[in-house]
Amino acid sequence: MGVRFHKSVSLGKGARINFSKSGSNLSVGHRGASLNLSRRGTCSTFGIPGTGLSVRTKIGGSTRSHKSAMSHRSSPSRTSATRNISPARQQTIDMLRPHARPDGTIPLKVGLNDNGEVTYTLEETGEQITDKAVIRELRKLPEIKSELLDLEAKQRQVWRELQEKSEEASREFIDIYKLAPKVVTARAFNQRLAKLKPETYKRKNFELPKPTEDSVRSTLEAEAWESVKGIFGRKKKEREFVEASLAKRLADEQARWEEKRSGFEAEQDELERSENERLSGEYELEKASLEASLSDDDEVMAGLVEDWLSDLTIPADVSAQIDCEGGHLYLDLDLPEIEGLPQTTTKQLKSGQVKVVNKTQKQLKSGQVKVVNKTQKQLKQEYATCVLGMAFFMAANIFDLNANILEVTASGYTQRRDRNGDMADEYIYSVRFPREQFRKTAVKDPIEDINGFENRMKLGSTFAFGKIKPY
Repeated sequence: MGVRFHKSVSLGKGARINFSKSGSNLSVGHRGASLNLSRRGTCSTFGIPGTGLSVRTKIGGSTRSHKSAMSHRSSPSRTSATRNISPARQQTIDMLRPHARPDGTIPLKVGLNDNGEVTYTLEETGEQITDKAVIRELRKLPEIKSELLDLEAKQRQVWRELQEKSEEASREFIDIYKLAPKVVTARAFNQRLAKLKPETYKRKNFELPKPTEDSVRSTLEAEAWESVKGIFGRKKKEREFVEASLAKRLADEQARWEEKRSGFEAEQDELERSENERLSGEYELEKASLEASLSDDDEVMAGLVEDWLSDLTIPADVSAQIDCEGGHLYLDLDLPEIEGLPQTTTKQLKSGQVKVVNKTQKQLKSGQVKVVNKTQKQLKQEYATCVLGMAFFMAANIFDLNANILEVTASGYTQRRDRNGDMADEYIYSVRFPREQFRKTAVKDPIEDINGFENRMKLGSTFAFGKIKPY
């Protein structure tokens, strides 16, 4: 067994001479950045202390042959970090090199992006480190581990917010049927009309008490205690002070009180007039609305529906046309396109991370967040739930406008290309909702519950709609 000999002598300020059986060499520099001179040549070493990440570069000549040099570079004893460096990793190391402190450390800022992914940013320039090999080494540092632990709670909160935001966006479209009101009966309309009474403004009372002789006297006695000086004859002087001022002070205080009371009453008179006028107007409008809700005139019923539709705000892009005949209201809906639905949703992974789902047919992995795609079947099922749920939503609100609307026929159409390649309207469903049957139906799944009513619809197992002829 051979004996290895190694000894070094410090020369101060980062310089050191190393002795071994193969000869001596000189090292200059600090930990993380040094220069080594020997008979084999001159080499520079750059690394990040504590990470095991370093690069050794030969910059001077050598007396050894080309064959020997090649053999040395391929020696198994060299670390993987210096043996094989990818262009991307070399580029990242070159980026970090100018920012190294004298001790070789790099000033980094660890944070989270909008998706809850951990980011590593140079504090001086704001540049972000993206090389995975470098990041793996950085995560081994104790200070980085500590910061990652501190970020865990915030990271989980970001994931929860992503999930809630995505679910909320989807629910606004898909669950629109859940916003449908309970259908009001004619009896309920009549009861509301009978109970309707005009309200009047209730005046407020002026609560400031009127000054009295006793209250004014108490005030003057307190003032006398502060104003009267001396010890001898003090009580007599205080009484004289009070009696001399009492009559005038009482008159002044009562005059000011009367002025305040008059101003308050004048304000109440004006407020009573304006409020009674407002309440009377609201009463007349409510009365007219209830009377219209009990009208059996087709024009009145159509007018109520038109007014409601003009004020309607829903997340889906939809328009409607109506016609009313003998208490039967026909509603044609220009439905939103499937592309108008939310493009993303979220799913909770077993690990507690968030999986973000989109329609790009591309899977991306970055940090703790996965981006995957929805299947076409899933998208079409959501679309079917949305457009059929819209029929339930519309019908419920229309029935709630007038007690004499006996049936709503809702037909939905969309734009598709015909055989000639031109865009044309194609109806994809038409359903009849009788008032009493609808009122007793609790909608849980529009796709299933639509079959409880007379309808025309071609919906396949993949939730693709076929063309139909409406009622």
